[in-house]
Amino acid sequence: INPTNSRLYFWVKNEFFQLTKMVSCKTDGTDLLTEYNLITALPDVGGSPVELIKGSDGKYYGLMNKGGQNGTGLLFSMNPDGSAYHVLAQMLPAQLLPSQIPTNWWPEDLGSCLFEGSDGWLYGTVGDKRIFKIEKNGTGWTILFNELDSRCNFIEYTDGMLYWAGSSLMRMDKDGNNITVVMPDFNSLFSDYDFSELYVLPNGKITGAASFTEDLNGLDYLTYPFCFTYNPADNTLQKTSSFYSRPENSIVGQDGLLYFGKGKYNPESNLITPLSLGCTSFPNISSNYQFAEPTLESSNGFIYGRKITTYSNDGRWLPMAWSAENGSCKMSIPWDVTMGYQGQFAFEVGPSSPTLQPILEEGITLSPNPTSTSARLSVDLKTPTALHISVLDILGQQVFESNQTAAAGPQTFEIPASALSTKGVYHVVLKSETGTWSRLLSVQ
Repeated sequence: INPTNSRLYFWVKNEFFQLTKMVSCKTDGTDLLTEYNLITALPDVGGSPVELIKGSDGKYYGLMNKGGQNGTGLLFSMNPDGSAYHVLAQMLPAQLLPSQIPTNWWPEDLGSCLFEGSDGWLYGTVGDKRIFKIEKNGTGWTILFNELDSRCNFIEYTDGMLYWAGSSLMRMDKDGNNITVVMPDFNSLFSDYDFSELYVLPNGKITGAASFTEDLNGLDYLTYPFCFTYNPADNTLQKTSSFYSRPENSIVGQDGLLYFGKGKYNPESNLITPLSLGCTSFPNISSNYQFAEPTLESSNGFIYGRKITTYSNDGRWLPMAWSAENGSCKMSIPWDVTMGYQGQFAFEVGPSSPTLQPILEEGITLSPNPTSTSARLSVDLKTPTALHISVLDILGQQVFESNQTAAAGPQTFEIPASALSTKGVYHVVLKSETGTWSRLLSVQ
């Protein structure tokens, strides 16, 4: 989570079955705090969060790929302050009864994708190859598809269809019908190391990263990661070899480029620019065994993520940030055993759907923050535009709404004290014709 107090929040776990804890630091890597109990009532068998989004109702919704009554993960909702934690669904493998769940069920095999669709339903994956949908109140649980590879995500495209990629690029209606092969022979998904992740760009093209495995002689398997751009308008596909990449480690930046562990990909030119990330190395571990996983981009152009070691027994990791332009190190927390092993550089509260890539407006401020009375939302507009301002309380209820037709130039709008009558945290959302901006406002 990356709220208005400029702190980064992430999860750590010391052992496979240990209860996950939350830690945080400032965005410059200082003031590391290691004891948080913001989310209560987590299953006492432990939990490993993999996705967290903010719904249109102001609540947070998340997937955990371990824990729950069956030890196979769960879907939960909560308020932004961690209160009102509620389990919406328990994840069960499709082929097993509860009494048949293996005690060593591996969490990486469960849950990897979650977003809110244009119809207001939540869509996500259970890692044993199922796509599900469910209403935000926990009703209407429905399995839509049973053969999605556990290392792939899926998206909602602008036509309202759900798209995913395996050996072929596929799509279907949001009710699970009309399954169609959009493009055959997309990639191989020949081995457990193959993956595919998709993103929708503002220009309507689909971009992402995937891998292709070739069986050379029936014994040797070589996996080749690649980046791609697919244009639904003319059904064309561009591919180019990528550098070391892996599932869940790419993001689309505000500049429309795809960022991954060792470079960035331009969907328009189909070219990859390698980045030599200059952050701190782990002690006593060869740098050849380290790679980075980007998670979110800040407004100043820094990519935040984690550096992790592989082929090592202790799974060391550290939070860091690097320049999106050249990879130079902007922040790095030295590895500390008290932070645990195999940590997950957790979550940013982003748009409710990954298909709606927002354009973050420049020059937007919310002040004073914290406040004890009213607040001012200031924005510098390059062109005249229609604006919609809404304020949600901690329960997700709208306490203030304003529609404005704003002229170009500096503009300031007031959020009255009458809308902020209760102390606590409010969610301020500004929507324009070019995107969505949001911040948390603290009232003291």
